[in-house]
Amino acid sequence: MIALGGMAAAARAGDLDVLHAGSFRGVWCGYDATFDLTSRNKHTGWLTAWDGKILIIQTGQYDQLFIGQNYDKSLRIVRYLTGSLAGSTQNVATFPPEIVRASDGETIAKFKGAAGGGPGCKNVPVLLILKQ
Repeated sequence: MIALGGMAAAARAGDLDVLHAGSFRGVWCGYDATFDLTSRNKHTGWLTAWDGKILIIQTGQYDQLFIGQNYDKSLRIVRYLTGSLAGSTQNVATFPPEIVRASDGETIAKFKGAAGGGPGCKNVPVLLILKQ
């Protein structure tokens, strides 16, 4: 499971805009992580795109991160590895989100993993949850 934060409480599937600047805790390829989205990426071809960094809590590794949201609302996430694996990437793609309301009233977008890979990330994440 990968967990990130950030969506308007009133978001609906048709107007979902879950990505915004900020820090969010979660899990990346089986490791606890902090995602720091710092700036919008001007890359064309995406509904929205963000640059940032990801901190892997267990190892202390802090790497560049790119998240692109497709027009169908699915996500493509790329972690640019450093250290002995410099030049390699870990990649995760999701299906479009399922929008649900939690018992506490929060709106949650659940992204099921469609594909994933790269060194240390062979298993496709089961779920990606973005919430405020």
